[in-house]
Amino acid sequence: MGIFKGNWREIMDEAEQAKQQMLVDREKGEAMFSVLIQRVNSDGMVYFKRAEAYEALDELELALEDYRHAYAFFPMLRWKRIAKEGLYRVENQIR
Repeated sequence: MGIFKGNWREIMDEAEQAKQQMLVDREKGEAMFSVLIQRVNSDGMVYFKRAEAYEALDELELALEDYRHAYAFFPMLRWKRIAKEGLYRVENQIR
C-alpha cells in the first residue's frame, strides 16, 4: 500500500487537478496520476477522478477499470454508489 501523505481533501484536490490537466494534456495528467498512485495507491478518489478523465476522453475500457478500483477502495457507501453509477454508465456506453 502507498504511504498516505496529506489529508483526504488534499488528495481529492490533487486528483481533481490531475484530471483537469489530463483533459488538456493527457500525458502530463497521466504522469500526475502516476505520482499520486505511488503515494496513495489505495485511495479511491484518485482512481475515481482518473476514471472521469478517461471517460471524458472516450477511453471507456480504462475508465471502467478505474471505476472498479474506486469502488473497491472507497470505504463510504455514498462514494461506492457514485463509483457504481460510473461503472454502469460506462458499461452502457461500451455496449
